[in-house]
Amino acid sequence: MTDIFLSYSGKDRTRVQPLFDSLRERDFDVFWDQEIPPGTDWDTWIRQHLNDAKCAVVVWSAHSILSDNVRHEASIAKVQRKLVSVLIDAIAPDQLPMGLYSVQASNLSRWTGSIEDEDWIKLLHEIESRLMPGWVRKTLDAKDAEMVAERARRETAERRDRTFRDQIAKEAAAQQRLRVELDEAQGRIDDLSETARSKAADYETASARLIRLTEEFAVTEERRRVLEEENRVAKGAIAELQERIAGLERVRAKELDNGHEAMRPAEETRAVNVSSSTLFGSRSAEEREITSQANADSDRSDYDRKVLFGAALAVAGLILISLLSFWR
Repeated sequence: MTDIFLSYSGKDRTRVQPLFDSLRERDFDVFWDQEIPPGTDWDTWIRQHLNDAKCAVVVWSAHSILSDNVRHEASIAKVQRKLVSVLIDAIAPDQLPMGLYSVQASNLSRWTGSIEDEDWIKLLHEIESRLMPGWVRKTLDAKDAEMVAERARRETAERRDRTFRDQIAKEAAAQQRLRVELDEAQGRIDDLSETARSKAADYETASARLIRLTEEFAVTEERRRVLEEENRVAKGAIAELQERIAGLERVRAKELDNGHEAMRPAEETRAVNVSSSTLFGSRSAEEREITSQANADSDRSDYDRKVLFGAALAVAGLILISLLSFWR
């Protein structure tokens, strides 16, 4: 049984030859009226192959649309539901035979023989669908539907997977940013901790110094109190010494006055005695005793005055040393 009945205009035979060869290379059994057996009626022979063929490929061109045979063959193929139309020229819809425009045609007007051409692949699919049995076609259609559904599910899954991947990438980037911010915050915390430790050490040092200064202040206050007490005592001693010195000065003045009174008769007597001594050549023992006594009293008074003055200087020195120690 013939697979494909190829209908065309004899004027397009050289243009249809590549199509015939490509179909034969696909292992299709293709009929075209190249050789009519001897003694065979052409019309009967064409009708027989057209009826036996599973598929009728009608090649429409500027010549074939004017051919009565091609138009008749296309009408029979359409009635038998095995018509496949092919365009090798740019033909307007109103140029096609009446009733055949609604049949979808593959446009091979720019086909160069490439097996990757979209319209060529479309033609092959149409021919294959016509050649296979109905139950096979239904099975394949079901498989195609399953494949389409599976493809849709796969595309949906791929889109969902891309969405998840994008979301994961965004979350990873966000986590990376958070990690960087966390590291920066940890660095700031470490800096603040170091500053706090330094401030704590400074505070401890200042506290220790404050305690030491407080203790020193307490000691200084105690020393100041002691020195004030010593100063008060020293002032009392100075006042007492000054009073004693004044008393001694008064005693000395009084003694000096008494000594002068006692020394006048003695001096007068000594003058007389000097004169007498001059006259008589010596002084009496009584005169020498009075003079010695007066000299001794004078020397003792000077000694007491010097002792009191030295004591006053010593007390004043102690007070000055204590004041210097306090202010230091």
